[in-house]
Amino acid sequence: MIKKPMRMCIACRERKTKDQLLRFVSHDHQIVLDNQKQLDGRGFYLCNKIECVDLMKKKKILNKVLSRMVTEQEYEAMKEYVHEKK
Repeated sequence: MIKKPMRMCIACRERKTKDQLLRFVSHDHQIVLDNQKQLDGRGFYLCNKIECVDLMKKKKILNKVLSRMVTEQEYEAMKEYVHEKK
């Protein structure tokens, strides 16, 4: 049996396999979706749920992870990525 790498959603803290989560990367002060899961930069995993984006925003988790203020536009862009991937 082949073990699949497990990762944790930074919002809900649920552990899932890498292929069940979306990976985002902070690249040049922009948050981009990393479809190939190989981009350089500070990355984080997120469930494919709008609720996780809202929770992350409410608790300001991403501000702590990236050590900077995350803009409303960046949160909206992440919601669009999540919506597209459903």
